[in-house]
Amino acid sequence: MTDSSKKIQLKRLYAWYARNKRDLPFRHTRDAYRIWVSEVMLQQTRVAAMLPRYTEFLRRFPDIESLAAAGEETVLRAWQGLGYYSRARNLHRAARIMVAQHQARFPEEYAAVRAIHGIGPYTAAAVLSMAYGAPYAALDGNVRRVTARLFASRTTAEREFQSLADQLMDMRGRADPGVHNQALMELGSTLCLPTNPRCVQCPLRLDCNAYQQGGVTGAVTYPVRKPKKETIEVEMYIYLIKPENDQRILLVRESNSRFLQNLWFYPHRLEFANGATDRAQETRSLTALEANWRKMPRKLAHTFKHSITHHRITGSIHLVQSKLKAEQLLRTCGNLSAGQQDWQLVALEDVSAHVVSSIGSKVRHTLARSGAV
Repeated sequence: MTDSSKKIQLKRLYAWYARNKRDLPFRHTRDAYRIWVSEVMLQQTRVAAMLPRYTEFLRRFPDIESLAAAGEETVLRAWQGLGYYSRARNLHRAARIMVAQHQARFPEEYAAVRAIHGIGPYTAAAVLSMAYGAPYAALDGNVRRVTARLFASRTTAEREFQSLADQLMDMRGRADPGVHNQALMELGSTLCLPTNPRCVQCPLRLDCNAYQQGGVTGAVTYPVRKPKKETIEVEMYIYLIKPENDQRILLVRESNSRFLQNLWFYPHRLEFANGATDRAQETRSLTALEANWRKMPRKLAHTFKHSITHHRITGSIHLVQSKLKAEQLLRTCGNLSAGQQDWQLVALEDVSAHVVSSIGSKVRHTLARSGAV
């Protein structure tokens, strides 16, 4: 039974956080830019994997102006290894908006922050609370789990979770809003775990409705889990196409790519378990290019596996020799693009400077494993 009127003794949480919080670099600053970068990087990325990238990213782009002034490809290369590259593009675009409209500062007003493309309610609340002490409750997966257990709430609605998080923010007394948000997130990431929660160590166990009603066994039934999306099996056929008498390979950047939107990658075709192919434009381009292949592609023995959201990809690599010389090949590709694709030829040893996605790294490792490079 949910008791959303119950007063939670949050002083115990803050004392626990002061003693046990992890020593992370973005917790030693009130600089909104640095906090913002950390929050964006931590979305869908573990702290251990994020920290080296965070330090290097800030070395290359120490402030909003330097990030805004950089080219998109430079930013994407600096993001390499973190995946989900839309985060980097949104960060870059938002920095340019801040330079143009907010004197190169992260705004202090919630409405102004949310008006910037790519900044959602969680990021806005987290940065405003930690940098400026604004009382906005940041709702991430950890806080969602903590609130569901504290209030024994069976809701699955984001709006109701936000309401519970807002109630906790109102209970904080004189505590700093940024400390409050970070303490809840830290609790969720270290003790209030999805499975095997460490309830006996939790500073809020006496206030936790789920624990008081059913102990650890009861706590793990919260929050109610939404049904998982069905996994979609995908075959990705990757083509390394070389022009006549040229060792460079063809790369394409597509605005309508399913997984690699506006990222340089190899020409490829996707096929799904139901036999469907993806993106008529991709298929037409490859079909037209096939007419100029000198012979059938040579498939490498090794394949690779990759997952993107609920898609499970099996990738195979095919080496192709075109009958067209470099200029002819690029001209043919340009005629096929209909404004949705860019093409370039790149030496194989330079591909890593252009193909920055994690799936691109798997292609390179597969090539090395197959002895093709």
